[in-house]
Order: sequence, then structure tokens, then C-alpha cells
Amino acid sequence: AVQVDLSSLRQWREARSSYSYPTLLSHYNLHQLDATVQGLPSGSFQTSEREAAGRLLHLWEWRRQRPETAFNDLTTVLWAM
Repeated sequence: AVQVDLSSLRQWREARSSYSYPTLLSHYNLHQLDATVQGLPSGSFQTSEREAAGRLLHLWEWRRQRPETAFNDLTTVLWAM
């Protein structure tokens, strides 16, 4: 079950170089909400996506809350063929 605190909605815009195309200036409309989710792992975990060249693997870990976010993709990307 997920409980979302709609009163915590925060929206902002950022302009920065694209991660995929570093010379391309990109504009991002960002949204953040606080939510309580039951059943999440208590430690590090991973998710994967199928890509044309193989599998894209994301490694995740919990961190203490910071003003911008409490949960981060470690940006460690591994390709499994």
C-alpha cells in the first residue's frame, strides 16, 4: 500500500546539460511528493531494464533524507549481455 501526502507536493524547473547528450541544454520540470510505501526492502537492491544492447542494471541504496531527495540511483550502470 502507498500513502501519498498531497500537501507535500513541490515543483520546480531546472536547466542543465543533458546527461545523455552533454552539449544539449535541457529543461526539466521536476515534481516531488512524500509517500509512505509498505513492503520496500530495508537494504540495498537493484532493478533492471531491457535494452536493445542488453540489460541496464540500476543499483539503489537508502540514504538519510536531504532537502532535495531521500533516495538516489547510484548511477552505477552495468551492461549484462
